[in-house]
Amino acid sequence: MTVPRQWIPRPDAIEPAHAGHGGDYLRHLIAAWVDDTHAVLLNAPPWLDGEHLMIRRHDGRDVVETWSGLLEIVHALVPRGRHRWALEVWPPRGEIVDEAPMRHLLVLPEGTPPPWSLHAYRTAVPA
Repeated sequence: MTVPRQWIPRPDAIEPAHAGHGGDYLRHLIAAWVDDTHAVLLNAPPWLDGEHLMIRRHDGRDVVETWSGLLEIVHALVPRGRHRWALEVWPPRGEIVDEAPMRHLLVLPEGTPPPWSLHAYRTAVPA
């Protein structure tokens, strides 16, 4: 049996003095948490339909998280996360900002499906 992560809220990480590090974009941070290995920021800029989760490790190493590990983070930290789609963001080479080993997830609003679904594909294509 896996022991659930113990997430600790970090409201000090979203104070204006800290949020200024990322310029205008991080000005819209709404929550931050840490556990023994990771730090997670939840961002909700007004131009984004949904929220943006930023996940990094404390030790600076790459976030090598399993699919189920990322899903656990979404379910635990995003409001009504168990009822929402999350998509991992992989930008084109020209838009990569490689300043930190971080994973980015876009969490769609509740009731909004992704533009493509494996379930829809399976039910639309005859076996």
